[in-house]
Amino acid sequence: MKGFGSQPVEGSTRDIALSSNDFLRCFTVRKTMADTPQDFCTGSWEAAGPNTTSGFTATGYYFARMLQKVLGIPVGIIHSSYGGSTIEAWIPREKLEGRTDLELYDKVPGKDSKPHTLPVFLFNGMLNPVAGYAVKGAIWYQGEANVGRPEQYVELFRIMKESWEEYWDMDKMPIYLCQIAPFRDSERAGNAFLREAQLIISETVPDTGLAVLMDCGEKNCIHPRNKKAAGERLAYIALAKNYGFPELPCTAPVYRETEFRDGKAIISFDRLGMGFDAYGNQPTGFELAGADRVFHPAEAKIARNNTIEVSSDEVAEPVAVRYAFKGFITGSLFGANGLPVSSFRSDDWNDVH
Repeated sequence: MKGFGSQPVEGSTRDIALSSNDFLRCFTVRKTMADTPQDFCTGSWEAAGPNTTSGFTATGYYFARMLQKVLGIPVGIIHSSYGGSTIEAWIPREKLEGRTDLELYDKVPGKDSKPHTLPVFLFNGMLNPVAGYAVKGAIWYQGEANVGRPEQYVELFRIMKESWEEYWDMDKMPIYLCQIAPFRDSERAGNAFLREAQLIISETVPDTGLAVLMDCGEKNCIHPRNKKAAGERLAYIALAKNYGFPELPCTAPVYRETEFRDGKAIISFDRLGMGFDAYGNQPTGFELAGADRVFHPAEAKIARNNTIEVSSDEVAEPVAVRYAFKGFITGSLFGANGLPVSSFRSDDWNDVH
């Protein structure tokens, strides 16, 4: 909750001071890399309070605080994380054997090699010791270290989820993801491809959901300060899907398809709920491209049937549309419930001009 050096958590001092709650507790697993699966880890359960909460996971704290307040029951979270780690670092070795796109090591290499980015070692040291501990599910906030390999991410997440279900002996383990926030100003798509992979996971992998953070990015900081939005949006999903509140709005509209006609892109969405936050807002961040694959800024308007119409004087015959598909951008499109819409694209091109 206290954040990192020069990377604060918004509102954390006040929330830490007011955090006393014996019915909200956190167990933090000490950062450990191991060659073989470990049976024990170092850590202790601590109740939330002004002298302890500063050491809690910020996203996890806001998630747990929301659950505890709504449900009125004790809530405990097991916090196991390592900054800058890859998704494959949290997968057991036997699930990755035989892959040609990942290199497996028998021993933890020296620190200069960044072993927390290599497969298996964090699972061995930080997850295997708590595997099987009775849990309701997991929240997952990771992705920046895999930005350069988005094409692997969906499959690796599936493997990770299935392996966790096996190790925890659960038929279904809900895992709810925080979509990584926009970061770094760039004319290229950057981490938008990884955000897209996370959106695909939430739409195709059972028992998952996505907390979108398009409005929370920091141009010059990879750790966005608004952890409250991250944790509480995850909590909305868990409350709706697992705790008996199915009518709780927990997602914004999700991109479905685009039809091109009369020089416009007509975009349709699923999970519309009450539609978009359209009052006085004209969404920005849309781009159109013709057959030359060159994207140009475009104007968008929300139609009465909750489609979005996009056009550009620079593109007479569009064949592709994108929304907020850049490394850093501030999202402008929200559902009527106040939750942001994920960046998306209609094309499958990997080049951006």
